Amino acid sequence: MKTLKQLYKCNYEIEVNGIKTNSKKVQHGDLFVCIKGLTNDGHNFIQEAISNGAVAIVSEKDINCSVPVIKVKNTKTELRSLLNRFYGNPNDRFKFIGVTGTSGKTTTSIIIYEILKHIKNSAYIGSAGVLSNKFNLNEVVNTTPDICELYNWLENLSDNEYIAIETSSVGLKQNRMGTIKFDIGIYTNISFNHLNIHGTFEDYKKSKQILFDNIKKTGYAILNIDDHYFNDFLSHCHCHIITYGKSKEANIRIVDINLKLKNTMFTIIYKNQKYKITTNLIGEFNVYNICAALATCFMYWNTN
Repeated sequence: MKTLKQLYKCNYEIEVNGIKTNSKKVQHGDLFVCIKGLTNDGHNFIQEAISNGAVAIVSEKDINCSVPVIKVKNTKTELRSLLNRFYGNPNDRFKFIGVTGTSGKTTTSIIIYEILKHIKNSAYIGSAGVLSNKFNLNEVVNTTPDICELYNWLENLSDNEYIAIETSSVGLKQNRMGTIKFDIGIYTNISFNHLNIHGTFEDYKKSKQILFDNIKKTGYAILNIDDHYFNDFLSHCHCHIITYGKSKEANIRIVDINLKLKNTMFTIIYKNQKYKITTNLIGEFNVYNICAALATCFMYWNTN
C-alpha cells in the first residue's frame, strides 16, 4: 500500500489500495486511471468509479469531481509507470516465459509450468486460470489478463521465480504486458483468427510479433521452424534463437513420430542427444507443443 503523495509527490496523504482502469471493478481505496479504449473512454466513467470507492483519478483532461485528480499527458503510458511505482518492477523479481501462437499456447504454457515447478517455485497465467503452489484459480475472463489484474496477480505470486504467461494477440496489442521483458518467448504457429478484432491478418501477425520485440537481448526466442511464417517472427528477434520442428535445420529436431489412439511416441534430437518421449497427449500438434516446452526447459538448464 502506498499514498498518493508517494506515487506522485503531491500533497495528498491518501492511502491507495490498488489501481484500476475498469470503473466497475473499482473498490474502496483504489486509484482510477482513465484509459481511452477502442469502444469506451474511461473519462466517461469517473463518477461510477468514485461511487464505487475511488479515492483519486488519473486523467488526461481537466476534471472537476469530489476526489483529487492527477492530470497526465497520456494515461496509457502513465499506467505502466504507475504500476511499476506501486508494485515494483516485475523484471527485478521474476523470469518471464511468454507463449504466443494461434493454437498451442495453453498446452505449451502448462507443460512448462508443470516441469519447472519441480525445480523452482513457478506459476502459470493464462486461459486455464492462475496456477502456482498456492493458487488454483480456474475462472478468468481473458487469456492475457488486464494489465492491472496482471500486476496484482504478480504481487500475489511473489514467492515464485518463473512465470509462464499466455500472451494473446489482443493482450499484446493492448499492451497488457506493461513493462515486462521476457527471458524466453515461444512462437507455436499462426493462422487466420481474431480478424473481428484485428481487422487484417497483417495486424494479427504484427500483434503477436510484439512478444519478440520484448525479449531481453540475453534471452531466448524459441520458434517453430516448420511454420509458414517462421521468418516473419525470426526478423523480430534480437536475442538467442532456438528453433524446433521436423526440419533438418531445427536446433531441436522432431523425428520418428508414432501417433496412436491412446498415446503418442516421438524422439527429439538436441545437441546430438536423442530423447524418446511417450505421452498421453494425442496428435502431431501436441508433439510440437511438448517440443516447445522441452526447448524452454533445455534453455533453463543451459543458463543455470
